[in-house]
Amino acid sequence: MAQIVILPDELVSKIAAGEVVERPASVVKELIENSLDAGAKRIVCEMENGGKRLIRVSDDGSGMTHEDALLAIRSHATSKLTSSGDLLSIASFGFRGEALPSIASISKMEIVTRTKDDVAGTRVAVAGGEVKEATEAGCPVGTSVTVRDLFYNVPARRKFLRTTQTELYHVVNAVTSLALSSPEVAFSMTHDGHSLFEFPFSSSVKDRVLSVFGLGFVKSTLEVSSESPLARIYGFVSTPETLSSARTRQFIFVNKRPVSSRSLVHAVYEGFGLEGRTRHPAFLLLLEIDSGSVDVNVHPTKREIRMTNERAIHDLVAQTIRDALHASPEIQEKTEPTYMRPRLDGKQGAFWGVQESFVGYRGEGLEAEEREQLFIPEFWQLHRTYIIAQTKTGMIVVDQHTAHERILYEEILKNEKGSESQQLLFPRPVELSPQQSVLVEEKMDEIARLGFEVKKFSGNTFVVEAVPAYLEHYRDETFAEFIQEMYEAGKSKTESFDEMAKMLACKAAVKAGQSLTPEEMNSLLDRLFATKVPFFCPHGRPTVIRMSLEELGRRFGRI
Repeated sequence: MAQIVILPDELVSKIAAGEVVERPASVVKELIENSLDAGAKRIVCEMENGGKRLIRVSDDGSGMTHEDALLAIRSHATSKLTSSGDLLSIASFGFRGEALPSIASISKMEIVTRTKDDVAGTRVAVAGGEVKEATEAGCPVGTSVTVRDLFYNVPARRKFLRTTQTELYHVVNAVTSLALSSPEVAFSMTHDGHSLFEFPFSSSVKDRVLSVFGLGFVKSTLEVSSESPLARIYGFVSTPETLSSARTRQFIFVNKRPVSSRSLVHAVYEGFGLEGRTRHPAFLLLLEIDSGSVDVNVHPTKREIRMTNERAIHDLVAQTIRDALHASPEIQEKTEPTYMRPRLDGKQGAFWGVQESFVGYRGEGLEAEEREQLFIPEFWQLHRTYIIAQTKTGMIVVDQHTAHERILYEEILKNEKGSESQQLLFPRPVELSPQQSVLVEEKMDEIARLGFEVKKFSGNTFVVEAVPAYLEHYRDETFAEFIQEMYEAGKSKTESFDEMAKMLACKAAVKAGQSLTPEEMNSLLDRLFATKVPFFCPHGRPTVIRMSLEELGRRFGRI
């Protein structure tokens, strides 16, 4: 058995850094939290090569004296705790005294800082945890921390860093998460000299949400709020109509700290009545809880928490969401007829009377025998979602969305090397979130192959100048919805052109609840049965359900 030895300080620092610093985003998070604790009103984040080459976070906070700047890079040195009793009521983001020493041990770090009472500032240069230089420096009040060559002395960790765009994506997520809970602080971020976003000072959380996610997100959510002796809750949740297939845009903050809490996430789903979790809401919830009732000293990353009244707070969150959903006028049941049949003039009428036949369906995409069986003398639109058609042997019900999805998907794949585009008479501006903006720039070549001509205008605004020719009725929302679908799907699913084709087909297809004229229904069925796989959408859902006269007879007791 090997002899037990005490590890050298250098090795201890690198091991500790492994818990605190996983990637560039971890560094940015820790530095911004220090800036917020210092009372900063403006925070600037600069990056190069996704943070692998350079990270710089600058603020206008209280700054540090020369002595404090040197102490800050020593392990377990902090200004936020003075006794063990302080652990029972932590109000700051940081408190462990681990972040700066951990970062300094695996990078080349420079700290430039000054307090308002000091005439000159301090510059401290550190490499691999060792102080190389500590001198006076001219600088404004506040602190600027520059981190170069992250993991330069830990090659085993450095090789696990991902591509520049992937690391940048994680950094943007980290910055926007902290920006959402601190609307009173202005944030800006640049990458390789290019501005990614600027969030100005905001007077409310709602204004900050508008800056980060845009008006579309706010319109698709409900504002929630409640107050009790246990907690004060405020935020936004999806409407039931805008639930997603992916868990994205889910943020929970406790006393402004972004946290991971299974209990609170479960409370959100319980409030929606989503027991199976096959569909997922977006939500942004800010909880204010007495700091003495929250334990954040669970993990070095400080994302996990424990709460004294966890069950009661869980129930309060669930009830707050239930109340908001029930009070929303948008989800009240509509009284208008929903079983509609189109007239020949294109107008809608309730299906209560007998009308003449509609346009017949030719069924050109089927074999002769099937075409004979599928002669359709009339059809109807049910709930503006399904097309019911009579056949010689019974009936079919077609899901208009999945049917159109199949049509568009095969159109896209036919032109995989590059789809034809149709120029828009007036280019359409599209405002995206910072995360989506990073994704579009990374996937610009693939987006062009799909038939879009898109140019960056400024900040997170792009201009759509041309759209794929196969999108006959392009909606202004289509491109933004497509990018959101890519963002929700995650990086792994956007590597494949086939997966991107499925996403675009889904977002560009006719929607459930959309009225169709007889001519449009006829064209949809005609094109569906001309595809290679007419009975399933690209995701494997059925497009057509057949019911024979024999089955109908059995159901009505005739057979």
